[in-house]
Amino acid sequence: MRKQIPGRVPNPCESSLHRKRHQQGKTVFLTLLLGLAVCLSLEGCVSKETDSPVILKILPTTAGGGAITDSSGNLQIDPLQLADGNRADIAPDLGLLSASVMKTGSGSMLEARAPGESGPVTCVFFNLRVSPGSDPAFRHALALAVDREGIVDRSTVPLVQTMRFAPSTLQDWDVSDAVAPSFDSGGAVSAFDAAGYLSPPGSSGHAKDKSGTRLDPTTGKPLAIRLLTPTKETAPSAWETGRTLADTLNDMGVTTAHVALSEALLSKATMQQRAFDLLVTEVALAQRPFGLYPLLHSSRDTEWTNAFSGIRNNELDDALEMLWTGNDEPTAQAGSKRTLSRLSELLPYIPVCTRPNRMGFWGTDQPRVPHQRGNDDAGTWAGIRVSDDAESSSGKGVLTLAAAGGLLDLNPLTAHGADEWRVLRLINLPLLEASDGPGLARPILAEKWEIGEWTGADGSPHTKITLNLRAGVKWQDGTAFTAHDIAFMITAVQTRPDANFHTITNRIDEVEVKNDRTLTIWFNDLGCRCLFDLAWFSLLPEHLWKDAGDPMTYHPWEKASPTTKGMTELVGNGIWRLSQNGLAEGRLDKGVSLERVPGSETLLRLLGSSNRMSGTE
Repeated sequence: MRKQIPGRVPNPCESSLHRKRHQQGKTVFLTLLLGLAVCLSLEGCVSKETDSPVILKILPTTAGGGAITDSSGNLQIDPLQLADGNRADIAPDLGLLSASVMKTGSGSMLEARAPGESGPVTCVFFNLRVSPGSDPAFRHALALAVDREGIVDRSTVPLVQTMRFAPSTLQDWDVSDAVAPSFDSGGAVSAFDAAGYLSPPGSSGHAKDKSGTRLDPTTGKPLAIRLLTPTKETAPSAWETGRTLADTLNDMGVTTAHVALSEALLSKATMQQRAFDLLVTEVALAQRPFGLYPLLHSSRDTEWTNAFSGIRNNELDDALEMLWTGNDEPTAQAGSKRTLSRLSELLPYIPVCTRPNRMGFWGTDQPRVPHQRGNDDAGTWAGIRVSDDAESSSGKGVLTLAAAGGLLDLNPLTAHGADEWRVLRLINLPLLEASDGPGLARPILAEKWEIGEWTGADGSPHTKITLNLRAGVKWQDGTAFTAHDIAFMITAVQTRPDANFHTITNRIDEVEVKNDRTLTIWFNDLGCRCLFDLAWFSLLPEHLWKDAGDPMTYHPWEKASPTTKGMTELVGNGIWRLSQNGLAEGRLDKGVSLERVPGSETLLRLLGSSNRMSGTE
């Protein structure tokens, strides 16, 4: 019987407020991964006609006005315009660049995405702890006043209309009628009237005239709503949603004060004091709706948590527990359906809009967005042009990715910045990723898996996952990738509380390597969602790291590979690699150039045959 290791259960729906209060430093990395996630497509990523050499440059930039320029002033990017010049450019805030269908010259295609993640979802939360948020009739009336389409149309930030309460792309996890009410101005006015929120006698009206202030039927006093949002500079989509909603409600006679607060003040007002009636903020909800548990379960309604609504409903709690602890897919799916049905009835929050998780670029043509199966949402695009670069040698095509800041650290255990993780996720493949089709997840390095249970020392059930790895996968220096590499990484992180991934490895009791391609991971937690924890890992090659000293201070990019000429010890297993001459002036802060691994088409064919990235079914 295995000894349990206590550890904090990671919160898969951390809000921007919670991150600022609790996740400065190491846990910011996890949020970045929710945005960047495990995002390599397989076949369809590279040209089937040729495995042409391609270079990816990641250069430090400084932001100024609507454009972004590199430190030398040469690179200029407008995120919403087609880029000019002899470079292929992508703005730094539009997601991870994972793989590409690229040939030198025009007519090439590239896609960037964070598959399996909805991206930040802007939501309107009610405070159910106080009136009027505690009144279901008020919540349903207000939901009719949320003009999603109008918010998206007026926003300066590329947004897409939200889907359901949990933005899943799969019908087997969804409830078809679990949809937030559509905008209906007249219906909202009638609903407020029917719920008893009437204008005082003799007023000039309430639908089009602000003088007709509505009264709270529980107190008989004028209804006054305090609506909090982040500032426009911090979260423009949330701010725009709050401003628009406040204007709409005031026109309906619901006196609403829109208050935009700094991150520190907003965090204190909402997560500690719970001093709001309505809150507009962003939360990250994964493709599977497991993140609804920490967002809504009664046990999470404590100080400094993002259980903003404060809902306490036994039926909802039961459904959430079924979703959270279900150790097989049917059980978790059943919990999801029950949860979404209850949310449609209870309306503790209203989903408004979400940023896209996939962008498509087709050479010099107008960029398009690939179809996303199961969703009605579109997406957004950024300007890009793929062409020859005079600076490149041997006729290699060059794609330049603007980094929002200089690169500082490419150690997977200590890197925190978005730019660093762009590079690391290009160099490394994940074990698995969230599936766009049936099933919990899609295999990458792990060919298949089995989820089971074991009994902890306290007699409670826990999850164990047995992974079977693909044959023939190698690190970029030619060394075989094995189950021992995974076990080495987990063990190394478990003994270092400050390391990235520690909140995951601290929930692992034991790793049992059965052979080079098979291992079992014993969690001291329960739920098939544990499988997704393994998707975050950026794996370490044991043959290089075991003798590197303290892994927290190891700088593999500064050391030459002992076996492969021209390579550094920053060795991954993906289709992009960092050579010694890929460091500008030998320094990370000057940017890096990644080369596509020769023969990467073979690697991609080995890993699978998905063609999702090309938009085909």
